[in-house]
Amino acid sequence: MQNHSSDKTPLVTIGIPTYKGSENIPSAIESLMKQDYQNLEILISDNCSPDHTEEVCRALAEKYPQIRYVRQENNLGAIPNFNYVLHHAKGKYFMWLSDDDWLQENIVSTYVDFLENNQDYALVSGKILYWDGEEITYCEEALSFEEEKGIERAANYYAIWKQGAIVYGLMRTEWAQKSELPIALGNDWHFIADIAYMGKIKQLEVVGYNKAQGGLSDNYHNYAKKMNAHPIWGYMPYTKIALDAFKRIGGKEPLYKGDPWSKRIGGGMKAASGIWWRYIFPYYPRMLKRNLTRILAAK
Repeated sequence: MQNHSSDKTPLVTIGIPTYKGSENIPSAIESLMKQDYQNLEILISDNCSPDHTEEVCRALAEKYPQIRYVRQENNLGAIPNFNYVLHHAKGKYFMWLSDDDWLQENIVSTYVDFLENNQDYALVSGKILYWDGEEITYCEEALSFEEEKGIERAANYYAIWKQGAIVYGLMRTEWAQKSELPIALGNDWHFIADIAYMGKIKQLEVVGYNKAQGGLSDNYHNYAKKMNAHPIWGYMPYTKIALDAFKRIGGKEPLYKGDPWSKRIGGGMKAASGIWWRYIFPYYPRMLKRNLTRILAAK
């Protein structure tokens, strides 16, 4: 591998956390092999899969020298496995790739070129397409955060968050490793808010990432259980996310303590109120309607 500290094509680490990914991971790797950017480290963390994932990954590692395969002795849990590949990345730049997703052709070179020429940006992404089989169901876009103050960028991100796949953009490893995905509801919200606080975020007008629907998505009750949250938050997930956003920016998270207390409180309130107005008011009437319909149908 080339030296990422001096070369004009710095090392990029693509982190692939996987569990029972034997069927999908070859396609994910294929999308990386189609990139025109050559200086890649592909770090696969196999979360102690009981199927043929180890066999498949070792065969891929023999075929492609860019792959660094690690098999965990015990299952770390999904979120710690994502954090493992982040904190063991060797590249100047880092991005996650889910084992059932794929990158748009030649997008890595576009991302690297942008970050190399825009030093105040922490993350760059393209548009994200969501796929159900061969059908595109959604395009996630309009997610640039280029305000001059980090508190404003973080708060605004919480307020206009969409599906969350911008977490699969390319980021500066040194900055990203100052944070991690927390084991909490809305973990991708909190992580990207941290990144936005550290630097600007740009979403380019090109497709960058293709996401298969499904994956780690779940209903809110199961999601709350997996995130070690009290069961009540399964009924009020956005309230929990809003409260945590306020606590992180307003004083709990050390990352934000570079700003005065008054600005942190103001930013936390802006983040929480943005979540409240955008998500909570539309969400709870729909939830109440579904529950009433279910109760009436059971009678």
